[in-house]
Amino acid sequence: MAIPRRIRLDLMTPPEVAIRTAMAAVEKMSADVRLTNAGLKLSEALDLVSAYVDEQVRDSALDSEAGLSWNGWRKVAEEYAAERRGESK
Repeated sequence: MAIPRRIRLDLMTPPEVAIRTAMAAVEKMSADVRLTNAGLKLSEALDLVSAYVDEQVRDSALDSEAGLSWNGWRKVAEEYAAERRGESK
């Protein structure tokens, strides 16, 4: 069984990484119910963005099988992953 894209840092899109960074910053702050609520909302935001990206990647795969091309989030995710690995084009 493959590891889901949404939990692999090397395959996350820049918006997903930004939300995770914000979550980490909030978690480093003091304990307060408002900060807990903020963390929960950021987690929900991450889930929504990841669901959107996963759908785009899935649709892209279907388009590829049909001989179509899609230059959206999948390309962004792949370029970002390459950049994080230190690869350049």
